Amino acid sequence: MVDMSYSGIRIKLLSEMPQNLPDSNVKIVLTLPSSGISCTIKGAIRHINAESEVGLHYSEYHKENEVDAFMFECVKQMDTSH
Repeated sequence: MVDMSYSGIRIKLLSEMPQNLPDSNVKIVLTLPSSGISCTIKGAIRHINAESEVGLHYSEYHKENEVDAFMFECVKQMDTSH
């Protein structure tokens, strides 16, 4: 995960994603390894760049409370790593 907000997320993939996908709707499950907190996100691909980064705009499905909990846990992890 590179960046996450209430409207979308940008993730970096291990390999390049095809530019011409037949269906731009995807589902991703993010899990923080230290806490096990997870977040399921459904959205539409909005951009793909040369560095294997993909930007998704959330669909109506995503649960805002899941995103809140996941973002809060990310902040906690950043605070404890310093």
